[in-house]
Amino acid sequence: MQDERTEKSYSDMLSKMGLSTLTKVKIAGYDAWYNGHLPDDKNAAVYDFGCGHGDFLEYLTLKGYKNISGGDIN
Repeated sequence: MQDERTEKSYSDMLSKMGLSTLTKVKIAGYDAWYNGHLPDDKNAAVYDFGCGHGDFLEYLTLKGYKNISGGDIN
């Protein structure tokens, strides 16, 4: 049986704990910065090196990306 924690994304866990730091301003910034640079295929693999608290991963989830992951040494 798979551990339930491994089935949840880091950003999902932060959101449920009330710790998400993704704001409308950050979303607008990500939209401006990454417009035209993200893959059109929402199933493409995207890895965020140095993801911190996972804001960008949460952003990708909001944009409909399905195959995302990230890592950080902290």
